[in-house]
Amino acid sequence: MSIVLASVLALHPVPQEPTVQPSLHSLSVLYAGELGTPREQSFVAFLTARFTKVGKIAATDLIASKAEGYDVVVADGTTEMKDKRVSMSGCTRLDFPPEWTKPTILIASAGKSVEKTTKIGWL
Repeated sequence: MSIVLASVLALHPVPQEPTVQPSLHSLSVLYAGELGTPREQSFVAFLTARFTKVGKIAATDLIASKAEGYDVVVADGTTEMKDKRVSMSGCTRLDFPPEWTKPTILIASAGKSVEKTTKIGWL
């Protein structure tokens, strides 16, 4: 009996619910940070799953690139303790020119690096 039932099920598989892929946001996002690190890989994977175009660039090349071809910039910096001292890396020395108009998200030490030259610091 079980052989007959298995044969019938093989001929008429149970329909499965279609897998719905989430739609991607139609923004292009440029990640600027420390390339080749696990942090960069995690951020780029997160962004790629959500946006139609994702690029990556070394933090040191961000200002010169002007983020051409991208709608939004994610500027990432890290802060950690090394030998009882704070160590910052990634986008830690950003000096945005006055004509910088690209929407930019500042993460970790990237935000700290620009507070002295913008109005995002403590007022």
